[in-house]
Amino acid sequence: AINMDGTALGFPIMIGLIAQLNDEPLDFGKIIIVLILSIVISVGTAPIPNVGMVYLTMLFEAAGIGHLAGEGIATLFVLDWLVDRIETTVNVTSDQYVAKMTDVLDLRRDNPKKKTCCWCCMVPPGGDQTEYEQTETEMM
Repeated sequence: AINMDGTALGFPIMIGLIAQLNDEPLDFGKIIIVLILSIVISVGTAPIPNVGMVYLTMLFEAAGIGHLAGEGIATLFVLDWLVDRIETTVNVTSDQYVAKMTDVLDLRRDNPKKKTCCWCCMVPPGGDQTEYEQTETEMM
């Protein structure tokens, strides 16, 4: 559960939403602290639904709006079922993209003489998509 991009993006948005709903200003330093903590927290968060709500109390304190933690978590808990699905979509999509990049780069390393492009959806220079598909199939 190291690559949790959706979670890292979701925490600052949640903190910002609650701060805006309550007219609480967040200065640049607090925003940076929340961003850094969100990245660190997302590395250690278990991929279990609603588990991020536990970490939000710490982020509320780090943002200087700890007095809104109870109300904020209650508000966010209503929306969390939808936010979890969006975060999961971001996590899975980024994992698939990295897996495909790794696969293609590994194929290029094994067969450097073959004319291939770097990514799955680009046409190789001087060729068409059918040549790329044949080259990728031959390399497998």
